[in-house]
Amino acid sequence: MRLVIDHLNNLRLWPSVNLRKALPFIIGWPIVSLFILFIPFASAYPSGTAKADSLIAVIGSLPEDSNKVNSIIEVANSFIMTTPEKTVKYGEQARDLAVAVNYQKGLGYAYKAIGMGYYFEGDYVNTLFNWQESMETFRSIDDKLGMANMLNNLGAVYFNQGDDQAAIEYYLPSLKASEELGDTLRIATALVNIGAVYFNKQASHDMALDYYSRALPLVKTLKDFEAIGTVSVNMGEIFLVRNNIDSALVYFEDALNAYTISESVKVAYTLNNIGKAYARLGELEKAAEFQQDAFEKAENLD
Repeated sequence: MRLVIDHLNNLRLWPSVNLRKALPFIIGWPIVSLFILFIPFASAYPSGTAKADSLIAVIGSLPEDSNKVNSIIEVANSFIMTTPEKTVKYGEQARDLAVAVNYQKGLGYAYKAIGMGYYFEGDYVNTLFNWQESMETFRSIDDKLGMANMLNNLGAVYFNQGDDQAAIEYYLPSLKASEELGDTLRIATALVNIGAVYFNKQASHDMALDYYSRALPLVKTLKDFEAIGTVSVNMGEIFLVRNNIDSALVYFEDALNAYTISESVKVAYTLNNIGKAYARLGELEKAAEFQQDAFEKAENLD
């Protein structure tokens, strides 16, 4: 990976990788689509914005009510990508005020913000605690949107920790809740994340293809080019493993087009896979051209 409610929605988190080092081992290493539902898009993070600064300046003078809780949460989210410890700090302020004024929806999003701060600090223990609290708060007020969001986020944490079974146990109910809401964005997110789990083992590649095939038209409708690239490149890898080179190339080229549009760092990854596909066909000169291009683009990332 992305998704939303009020002012708090989704962001997709992608594992960082040194593509140059990864190139020799690239087949069999999936591009993972961890769509963490935080804020609409990465570019939408209001870090350092005038609005956040102005909110900080006036928060102290605001009445102690739900609007102040929402304002503090907005400030908390403005620091996610820059200083996540401040996200935790302001999230805790929002949590305490939400409890004091009995604002349960705000409490759910305050816990969510605190968890986001810890997530970006790499503290999964506190991330899980706060997102569990967030989910239970949303459950207590039957907020299905909030529940679907947190189920997905919790699944992503377990996926990051290598616990595929626990991840699936959260992703599947997230998908169900998203389908009940008719929320295309969250449905696509859950489908892609479930596909990523099943991608991990060759024995479950058929299931990965099923979920990815269901996700692909949705992310195309959403014009989410990063997600289109992720789904396409992973489907291409499955076909490459199966030695269905023609199908692999179709999906790799779709991924390359999508990643080029989104200016993704994963262009080099995809070029390398196209090169491997042509090598399988015995077109070694063409394979070398793509892999050289991949190497040069990966070099430029350093």
